[in-house]
Amino acid sequence: MRILLFFILLIDVSISSAIAQNIHITHDSKAETLVYYVKDSVLVETKDSADYIFVISPPEEPDTNLFIIRSFFPSGKIRSVAKSFTNSFNVKYQGSYLEFYENGHKKAIENYNKGHLEGDIYEFYPNGNPYTVKTYSTSKGFRFRECRDSTGKLLVENGNGHFLKFDKNFKTVVMEGEIKNEQEDGEWIGVDEDSVKTVYSFKKGKLLSRVYYDYLGKKYESSPAVPRYKDGMDALFYYLGKHIKYSKLNNPKFRGYGRMFVYLDVNADGSLSNIKVMRTTDETFNDEIVRVLKTTSPWIPARKKDKAIAYSPIILDIDLSRIRLHKDLSSYY
Repeated sequence: MRILLFFILLIDVSISSAIAQNIHITHDSKAETLVYYVKDSVLVETKDSADYIFVISPPEEPDTNLFIIRSFFPSGKIRSVAKSFTNSFNVKYQGSYLEFYENGHKKAIENYNKGHLEGDIYEFYPNGNPYTVKTYSTSKGFRFRECRDSTGKLLVENGNGHFLKFDKNFKTVVMEGEIKNEQEDGEWIGVDEDSVKTVYSFKKGKLLSRVYYDYLGKKYESSPAVPRYKDGMDALFYYLGKHIKYSKLNNPKFRGYGRMFVYLDVNADGSLSNIKVMRTTDETFNDEIVRVLKTTSPWIPARKKDKAIAYSPIILDIDLSRIRLHKDLSSYY
């Protein structure tokens, strides 16, 4: 623990000048400073509508190939500090990523290598006390080494014990279970804000199964709190690939590959509304994907206490290659 505390003290010294700066969020082309306003991970037009402000500054000595990335709460208080190989919103982090609560306490310390999370991860409670120590590698995934309650009492020590996962405000335990040899093991219980209980079964960190129970104890194979396409996501992608009209794409360069994020609302009767493409690699595809999605209703609506409710938004991450458009494009071009 002494090593961790010493590391944190070094971090305090390195960012103290950044916090002390008079923060004026403007675009300075001479200094090549870029500013983005962000809400729910999506870029927005104005500061007033943003959850935070994302600022990219030019490299400084000695890391002349790494751009300085800072984000700020609307109040001007520091939210995060990091470095990136890229000077765009699509960052490629390198080295330490430091995140803070708005009250000034540290929230997390992470490490990145060429844009990928790697190594030790330290998380903290809003009161500043240590919460978890984890390790991540691409080959082994997450390993859980330590977990404490908000008073500092050890719950998981040396990779063994009882782990608590909280909601983002640290007011409610949303998931808990046993850690054995740094991995999830046995039965874990999760409860969401709609009182839907999820029972997970793990063995050596591998999820074997999960089932859902509503507030009356009725069992479901998928979460009743979230709407879903009636036949599952694989069936949805198959439907999209089958019904898209290539003649409507009007883009000879399109080859069936790319990615897009679509937001939509599922109403209580299962109908869809407010279908919007929020991000895409090919804008010529937008109108056609919206047209076909409209024909997929009715969906199975979300339920709360056994009553169908409207849900907003569902976010679809659509990999165009997954809907296999590229197989039949030769017949069109």
